[in-house]
Amino acid sequence: MSIERPLRVSLYWGGKIHYEDGSICYLPRTSNRTFSLRHRIGYDELVDRIYEYMGVDRGLFKLNLFLRQPCGRTSYNVSPVVDDETLEIMYDVWNELVPYIAELYIEKEEIVQNPLVSSTFIPPTTNIGPMMSLVHACMDPTRYRSYSSTVVPETASVSQRPHGDCVRDVVEPRFTSGLRTDVEYVEGLDSIQSFRDHVSPNHVPSYGFDSTAGPSHCNTLIDDDLENDVEDVEESESVDVSDSDSDGENERRVVHQDLGNQQPFAAFANLSYVPRGFEFFSNLGNINDDDQFTDESGLERIVTFSEDNNHICLHMRFESKQQLSRAIRMWSINHNREFRVVESKSNTWVAKCKSAFERSTTTVANVSYPPCDWCVRAVKKKTHGLWQITKWVNDHNCVGDLMSNSNASLTSSVIARHIVRSIEDDPGFKVKNIVSHVKKVLKVDVSYKKAWYGRRKAIELIFGSWDANFAELPKYVDALMQSNQGSVIRWLHHSDSTDRLKTFKYVFWAFGPAIDAFHMCRPVICVDGTHLRGEYKGKLLVAVTQDANNHIIPLAYAIVDEETICSWSWFMEQLRYNVARDRYPICVISDRHNGIIHAMTHYDYWQEPLAFHRFCLRHVRSNLMSHFKGLHLRRLCWAMGKARQLRKWRAFKRELRNMFPDAWSYLSNIGAEKWCLTHDGENRWGILTTNISESYNNVLRGARHLPIRACIDMTFHRTVELFKTRREDARHCRYPFPPKIWRRFKNSDLKAGTHRVVEFDGSSGVYKIVTGRRVDGKGGNTQTVKYFDKTCSCGKWQCYRLPCSHVMAVCRHRGDNPGALVDPQFTNRRWAVQYSGKFSPLPHPDTWFQPDWELRADSSKYVARRAGRVRARRIRNEMDERDPEEPRRCTNCHQSGHNRRNCPNFRA
Repeated sequence: MSIERPLRVSLYWGGKIHYEDGSICYLPRTSNRTFSLRHRIGYDELVDRIYEYMGVDRGLFKLNLFLRQPCGRTSYNVSPVVDDETLEIMYDVWNELVPYIAELYIEKEEIVQNPLVSSTFIPPTTNIGPMMSLVHACMDPTRYRSYSSTVVPETASVSQRPHGDCVRDVVEPRFTSGLRTDVEYVEGLDSIQSFRDHVSPNHVPSYGFDSTAGPSHCNTLIDDDLENDVEDVEESESVDVSDSDSDGENERRVVHQDLGNQQPFAAFANLSYVPRGFEFFSNLGNINDDDQFTDESGLERIVTFSEDNNHICLHMRFESKQQLSRAIRMWSINHNREFRVVESKSNTWVAKCKSAFERSTTTVANVSYPPCDWCVRAVKKKTHGLWQITKWVNDHNCVGDLMSNSNASLTSSVIARHIVRSIEDDPGFKVKNIVSHVKKVLKVDVSYKKAWYGRRKAIELIFGSWDANFAELPKYVDALMQSNQGSVIRWLHHSDSTDRLKTFKYVFWAFGPAIDAFHMCRPVICVDGTHLRGEYKGKLLVAVTQDANNHIIPLAYAIVDEETICSWSWFMEQLRYNVARDRYPICVISDRHNGIIHAMTHYDYWQEPLAFHRFCLRHVRSNLMSHFKGLHLRRLCWAMGKARQLRKWRAFKRELRNMFPDAWSYLSNIGAEKWCLTHDGENRWGILTTNISESYNNVLRGARHLPIRACIDMTFHRTVELFKTRREDARHCRYPFPPKIWRRFKNSDLKAGTHRVVEFDGSSGVYKIVTGRRVDGKGGNTQTVKYFDKTCSCGKWQCYRLPCSHVMAVCRHRGDNPGALVDPQFTNRRWAVQYSGKFSPLPHPDTWFQPDWELRADSSKYVARRAGRVRARRIRNEMDERDPEEPRRCTNCHQSGHNRRNCPNFRA
């Protein structure tokens, strides 16, 4: 049955009921567990929950429940809860009082099977402990009766005391619901001495043995127990309430218990004597006594903080103040509370709840909340040198009205330690993903700025500083080369370097499997550079190529100070001697940077016919538009560059020269062979731009802000992951050709069905192809195919090394296999061979060889940190603008009329 509003229930155990000023409370005042009820539950279900919360065994312990209920404006009493009828009192009070938090006091009673007990032994449920006795005293204190007793001096020994004075008064309680009326009760006495003085053998009931057998049985059982209990009382007359001070020494404050001046039933609140079966109450202590810090031998058990479970308790030890502060922060975040540090010294650290210092102005005036008691105090012990908690309140008693969902305890440093593992797996972990991750795991809203700073601190925590990375770099790259044979690392140091200490200038690296893959790929390399985003000013140069499936393969990397003639010349030299080696001819596609042009024109190994230098069409057009304006000029430049038929190129040229003569003069100085497919000589394999290198720079965006050693390490693991994924793709390919090549092959085959083939000379393989008419009226063009020369007047066969639709039509006419016309570079076998190289992990850093020289960074290249975020993306320019009249194309098949989400080719 659901209820109108949730009912909060606080459970208390492990302490004691205390009577004060005519009212009942529980010590310690902090609840062990609080939960909410959204529907009525019965007594049995409530007990099942409490057993689960306390984690006790039903077969070993019985739980006695007592409900604290108001009996006036400022006074309270307790009543036992034994069934559904007595539990109904809690719901009745909840309906009448708003707000109301139900408090249940729990007595854990051990079930002991005594071997002296006969078959008629009364079960433990009939033994009512001190808590039940206190209940009776509070409900009806006038029921106490006085008996005459033999006065025995307090100095008398146990053997001198009368053996028959063991009496217990029988109280008739007023509770009838499920309670026995023959409950035994000890009188409200001032001390154990007066308890002994009121003993009478006439009132000893039978507890499993024959009471008529003589006083010896009673004396044997009762006196042994009392003698032990007297010793316990004498030892517990002083209570240590503080075990340390700010100097780390144990300062003890002794509190003497004076029971004689209290009310009769108040004596039981501090009485150490506990009848058999109630050992749970024999060790009533302070806060968090449920965390046992002594083992069976009585020695203190050392409890050290573990970040795995973030459990905090009294006497717990921490390695440092920083670890202590982090632990308290995480505990507060998990409990959705904030705290303030009251004291922070070299040997003392104190924090309290935030609500203890300020109250919100929006708090309802007629609602009065008590101050929060939560606090923690820790000191640095001189004995072991660790920080230890000396005071700890395990729960807040504030309502949290001052807390927002953006918990101030969650700092960027806490976020950094929380996302360390995610940054280790992916250094390019996006800030927006960090915000979502923190919200999902910690249930806290964080700003983008705080998440960004947390990410930066996590990177520093994992990968270290730039200076440390430069110091570790020599032995790291040596271990990399030793573990992966064929990998190349080359250095160039400043002129002020010595044999023992070298100043960093340039570093070049390439991985062996990638070098071997290049010699099985098409001879085209795209080079480009990008900025580093860390504290060290520099540029990252990359060289990439394409595999049989038109995917990117990274070949080589270099970190230099700037993109200059010197740096590019050094990089291109290392690329030729360590990667390209003796392969020729090679086509290099790049932008029109002076350093690249200088290297390609001043070194013999990069000059024609050993190599060909071609410009990126996008960069040529961007350079043109920086000098001249006009949307139509932009379109004509692009149309000339990508034209594959000479007749079309000439038509575009005439139009551009007539409309923009100055622009044509600018393009003529570049040279048509550098940027036009018609004049290229089929060296660039149809690759118009350096988009593949630009794309890979974007992939490395997460590595560009890392220190140098971490940057090299990330490129290594990215290449390993790429080879592993592509190797699996090639192994499980179910098409005759790699997927992208197969898609183009099928499209050409579909178009070939609409063409008409006219044979001119079958022996020499000369055919005329008339294309089919389309719905829009286009088509009907004539193309010439020279089958044995592997040429087509459309230019696609020569340019891409793949049969066009005209050649496919001739194959159908001749009955040949069109798959035999595909270049060997695009076969599945070649694709698998390209990724057959193997990588090996690096050994443990302790086994790395230490070179006989050290490396240091160039101090002049460090840049001061600017406030705020560092730009990670390049500034958008003319190349990023899309022609408004150009139709949008699918990113999967590059056709217009649909996008990648509803691409029919992709679904196929």
